[in-house]
Amino acid sequence: MTEDPQTERLLPSLSNVELRPLMAEVLDRIQTIMSTGDTLRDLLEAVVAVGAQLELPEVLRRIVEAAVRLTDARYGALGVLDEDDPSRLSAFVHSGIDEETVKAIGPLPRGRGILGVLIDNPKPLRLSNLADHPSSFGFPPNHPPMRSFLGVPISVRGQVYGNLYLTEKGSGEEFTDIDEQVMVALAAAAGIAIDNARLYAATYRRERWVQASAHITTQMLAGSPSTDVLDLVARDARELVGGDLAYVAVLDGAAMLVQAAAGTGSESVVGQRIPRDSMARWVLDHEQPVALADARSDQRVWQKIITLAGAGPAIFLPLEADGRGVGTLVVVNRIGRPVFAGDDVNMIESFAVQAGLALALGAAAADKQRLAVFEDRDRIARDLHDQVIQRLFAAGMTLQSVAPRITESRARQQVLDVVHHLDQTILEIRTTIFALHSDGSMEASLRAQVVQVASELTANTDFAPSLHITGLLDTNVDAALGEHLLAALREALSNAVRHSRCSAVDISIVVNEDLTLRVRDDGIGIGTPARRSGLNNLAERAATLGGALTEESPRAGGTELIWQVPLRQ
Repeated sequence: MTEDPQTERLLPSLSNVELRPLMAEVLDRIQTIMSTGDTLRDLLEAVVAVGAQLELPEVLRRIVEAAVRLTDARYGALGVLDEDDPSRLSAFVHSGIDEETVKAIGPLPRGRGILGVLIDNPKPLRLSNLADHPSSFGFPPNHPPMRSFLGVPISVRGQVYGNLYLTEKGSGEEFTDIDEQVMVALAAAAGIAIDNARLYAATYRRERWVQASAHITTQMLAGSPSTDVLDLVARDARELVGGDLAYVAVLDGAAMLVQAAAGTGSESVVGQRIPRDSMARWVLDHEQPVALADARSDQRVWQKIITLAGAGPAIFLPLEADGRGVGTLVVVNRIGRPVFAGDDVNMIESFAVQAGLALALGAAAADKQRLAVFEDRDRIARDLHDQVIQRLFAAGMTLQSVAPRITESRARQQVLDVVHHLDQTILEIRTTIFALHSDGSMEASLRAQVVQVASELTANTDFAPSLHITGLLDTNVDAALGEHLLAALREALSNAVRHSRCSAVDISIVVNEDLTLRVRDDGIGIGTPARRSGLNNLAERAATLGGALTEESPRAGGTELIWQVPLRQ
């Protein structure tokens, strides 16, 4: 075999000096290929690990960890673009910086500086020194130093979803072209994994939304206590969007009270009062939801939540029932966790609407049930008064009239004892009648106090007074005016019972533009000095409140006192 003449001419020119560098270059390429093979194997393993997860937060975390491992970077992060404003980041998943340092740095990046370059121009970017780039404006206080940089965009269904950021290659050198190629491949696989995770999350949330809404409605219509239902609202709201803490605050006078909570620190917030100028109260008053990327940026956010839960992203949603605001649903995430945006916001807003409707249905069902109970109580009370008491009273009168004709003293005493027992039974039934007319769940209400006064002052009489209340007594009459009403009722009813020799008393209270108390008896009329003194007290009390006392004598006899005062505005 003969050599090529040209080759023969070249061979003598290859000296040992020139051969060694060439061999070194060949060996470097061989090593590079071998290294690339290892990297490709690692990349395939990373792609499998990332794609094996369906929970989006876990997918994002694995992408960052895989990127750091494949490029030997010290720090890594994945910035998710805000769907409503793609010029900024809505979430920032990071690796390499501990939580204490994160808190010391402050708010997470929003997409400015070098990070903004990738947002504006979604193409791979490699830098040997971050500080040399014209868009760099340094790091905030307490931020660790960083020099080398590699950034790669991640796309989902043709739209940029976010960016991978890597800094500080472990060797101290800058990131290589192979690092960039590997990250581009990882970003492509990450886009598929993110898309699958989002589809899974959307399907799961829709299923959970249906289940949660149905569960709340069922509990309300079944008559479960409102506190139990609110606990369910807080728990389901937290699970729907993967929040760290959810709580429901309702109005309690001038402030708001947390009645239910679920998640981190829930035991410490239930029963706590929220200031009147809080974000939760503002959302309720204005009936507008508010989503915050960082709860620390708004002074209206309840400080306890920021301290206790380390609140970062937060969303506030008004709860409405029957056309009126009843409370605010709040869901928060810890600092560094994703903001509430896109599907999460739509899902939780729809859930809040359904929760409000469920509360309205529950309130209507409770009112209907309460009305049925009251109607049944009225029927029982009416039957007791019209039939049982009258029969017992007639029996007692008959026995009392017969007693004087009984000559044997022991038998006569036994009859009188029976009469006494009948009187006691009548008094007990009368007390029961008043109790049936009152709402046991509102023992301290003005209506209940009126019933109690009427029951006490007629306990030793032979008649059952009639009581009628018209209008919103508990709602429109404040505590101070209520005390005057109770005092006037005691005075008027006491005069009728002790001095009028009546056998019946009708009590009427009407609440409209004025507060009117009418006490009518069938007694002997006005005239005794003691009764006149009581009437003077009634008149003076009415005059003090800007009202008046009127005395009338019905044709059928007796007395009607009309104590009328204006309602306080």
